[in-house]
Amino acid sequence: MDIPEIRNKLRQELLTAFPDPDAQLDFATLEKLPYLTAIIKESLRASYPVIARLARMTPEPGAVFHGYFVPAGTQVGMSNWQQHRNEDYFPDPDRFDPERWLDPTTVRRLEKQMIPFGGGSRTCEYPHESHFTRQRRPLTDASL
Repeated sequence: MDIPEIRNKLRQELLTAFPDPDAQLDFATLEKLPYLTAIIKESLRASYPVIARLARMTPEPGAVFHGYFVPAGTQVGMSNWQQHRNEDYFPDPDRFDPERWLDPTTVRRLEKQMIPFGGGSRTCEYPHESHFTRQRRPLTDASL
């Protein structure tokens, strides 16, 4: 991690949670670390693990999108890259900012916009990917 402030804040959180450098890192403690969790979420937002067009059909009776009528049955699509860079939800999307995930009043709104592994019926073929991310990735990241 090449942002010293972020690295130092994470290091302090880990040292507080695991003061003994020889102690084994456990999932129960890791998943309760707010800054580590924020870094993982921001990494998924900024990294685009799966980039693909998420195709959908416009439902009946059609839809209006930015003032344009889209007839029912029209195939439309978007990508997680576009979604994760939407400034309405993620201001300054080019900046790596784990702090955006720490405000309990906005985090649920942001989480609803997160689709790093696709969404709906087009989610990554590993249905427990978010579980994997929460449970195993922190252990790997923390040990770095």
